[in-house]
Amino acid sequence: MVDFLDDIFGAPQRARPTFNKKDKEHLYASQKGKCNGCGTKFPLRNLTVDHIKPFSKGGSDKPSNLQLLCGSCNSAKGNGTQAQLKKRLVAQKVVKGDTGVTTKKKATAAKKPRKRQDDDPFNLLFG
Repeated sequence: MVDFLDDIFGAPQRARPTFNKKDKEHLYASQKGKCNGCGTKFPLRNLTVDHIKPFSKGGSDKPSNLQLLCGSCNSAKGNGTQAQLKKRLVAQKVVKGDTGVTTKKKATAAKKPRKRQDDDPFNLLFG
């Protein structure tokens, strides 16, 4: 009966992984508090656990396939690979090549960074 249902509805999908605080703290210590994309140092609460090889493309939940990314890098990576993310960051001049050195200037408290219109998804869709 199960095989019949699998034929109709497809094979059951893997359960979405969950990570506890201890897993995240271990990754944070191993990455020295830095985003594995742009290399910027963040507090633990600002980093999210991400799969180097995407979960949606068969990536495992083993610690060797996990990393911490800031929200911006995690959004830019989507379900792409880490290599694709690095390529995108280099093209946007957020990091220099394979060195991981950030080149983007941090915004000061007195001066807010201007939001570019081409980065706004609403403007991309609706002009």
